[in-house]
Amino acid sequence: LPPRAQAPRAMLRRCARALASCDRCGATPMRGAEFFWCEECKRVPPATSAASVTYFEALGLRPKLDIDMSATKLRLKTLESRFQELARSGEDIEALNAYVKRCGEAFHALRVPVRRAELLLELHGAAPSAAPL
Repeated sequence: LPPRAQAPRAMLRRCARALASCDRCGATPMRGAEFFWCEECKRVPPATSAASVTYFEALGLRPKLDIDMSATKLRLKTLESRFQELARSGEDIEALNAYVKRCGEAFHALRVPVRRAELLLELHGAAPSAAPL
């Protein structure tokens, strides 16, 4: 990782990464604390890899219903700073923009408890019911 990566990485919570993969080198699942950094090829995975990251992974959260959204908002700001740092170090801007977008989508989806529950069901292989309440 670039030299300044250590401080922001320490602020990010480690979580199990079951789905994130790197379309550059094929690492599946990607290992490491940062979902947007491939330890195998030592680069930000291409933009196409962003879709393989779950919303929980994107924000460094364990998949669960009870989420502290105040802490998650702070984590989002930390991620945004990290993405800016990587952009300044010359990493792929298109890929970083895809990860920024994925984090924003994750935050907006996870702040709604019903949507969070649906996402948890999807992670466990159960599709939410399409029937109206």
